[in-house]
Amino acid sequence: MRKKQIIYLWAAAFLFTAACTHKVQVEPIHITVDINIRVDKALDDFFSDLDATEPAAEPLTAPKKR
Repeated sequence: MRKKQIIYLWAAAFLFTAACTHKVQVEPIHITVDINIRVDKALDDFFSDLDATEPAAEPLTAPKKR
């Protein structure tokens, strides 16, 4: 009698867990990067004439010890 109860309990537990299903919905992620590219391009165009005309700066060096 005890074995039948255990078997019925296991069968009920199996049917209960088999009936539970998890539905996961994955939605697409939309990332907009074109705004940053446009701003970078606009800044490059704006400062390109300054970069072309400005001479390269010499690196700073520490004074020589005597």
